Amino acid sequence: MATVHNSSTLSKSCQNNSNTNIKKDPVQLEIAECESDDSDSTDSDKANKVTESKKIGEKKMVINKWHKVLLLMLCMILSGAALTFVIVNFYPNDNEDTPKATLNKFSTVYNVTNNGVPFIIAPNHLRIVPRSEWLAQPPEAPLDVMTHPTPWVIIAHTAAEPCESQSECILRVRLIQNYHVESRGWYDIGYNFLVGGDGSAYYGRGWDYVGAHTKGYNNISIGISFIGTFNKEAPPQQQLDACMKLIALGVKEGKIAKDYKLLAHRQLMSTRSPGDKLYEILKTWPHFVHENTNVQDILPKRI
Repeated sequence: MATVHNSSTLSKSCQNNSNTNIKKDPVQLEIAECESDDSDSTDSDKANKVTESKKIGEKKMVINKWHKVLLLMLCMILSGAALTFVIVNFYPNDNEDTPKATLNKFSTVYNVTNNGVPFIIAPNHLRIVPRSEWLAQPPEAPLDVMTHPTPWVIIAHTAAEPCESQSECILRVRLIQNYHVESRGWYDIGYNFLVGGDGSAYYGRGWDYVGAHTKGYNNISIGISFIGTFNKEAPPQQQLDACMKLIALGVKEGKIAKDYKLLAHRQLMSTRSPGDKLYEILKTWPHFVHENTNVQDILPKRI
């Protein structure tokens, strides 16, 4: 027999089913809420990323500007270095055209090196290197005192290697003193002064003590020796000027007589000193004693 459901029963059943469908599962609700929060979080992250990308872009722009500035500065430095190189190497040096010094007026300006470092010798200036700077040995015994003003100036050469810088000249002077003291048996370096290719004078026995350079004439002369050998080559101009300045200084300070006699070493001893080239130059200097002069005729009375 067929079961007949009444309308009331069906209505309740449908209503129950409807109520059951309307109720939502709490888990599903939580998932839905999380999905909603994730969506909000994603929008916030996107906004932050946009802001960060803007900041990074601004930093890159600043860095690029500094790179351009540094590159410009580097180009300027390189351009200046290149211009300096061209000027130094391809343009003439004005000092090469400087007129030579005359015998009575020292007007030449020189570029001289000192340990590889260039410096200028000013007109009328003479640097006299004291014994302490060339590390001289003290005299082996007391030296005889010179009487002033000294009537003669005798020019010699060391007959050794020349020197161009102060360090080289100091070495030469020390070697000469060692030779004079240890090999020749003298009390000290024989010369009163030496002049170097660096344009300086080197203090030997000085103005006040008798030298040991020209036997028989040491007590009436100041002995000045050119460092080097000048048989075939003449001394450089700054070395010649150093000698002339030294003589002028001696006259000014009363160490050398105003009417002094200038002689070459070879005129008084059997030697080639001061060398053929230097000897020819000395002949043109003031107060030079002619080579045919009888030395006995010019001897001072006090000898």
